[in-house]
Amino acid sequence: MAARLDASLPEAALRQALIRRGGNHRGLIHHSDQGVQYASLAIFEYIEVFYNRKRLHSALGYQSPVDFESKLN
Repeated sequence: MAARLDASLPEAALRQALIRRGGNHRGLIHHSDQGVQYASLAIFEYIEVFYNRKRLHSALGYQSPVDFESKLN
């Protein structure tokens, strides 16, 4: 998170995602939505707990991103 939106914020988020996956970028989708969510307070829990782990995505065959990604490896 940051107080201002600029290109470094989504770039940092992308780098963090790559690090968390051990540098493996296979299947990684990065959508910044113009960066708004990166500057919002209390958004981390929504993304990490609900959006990535519970919410079913039609583009992923109605799986959560975590379930979809786990099947790629």
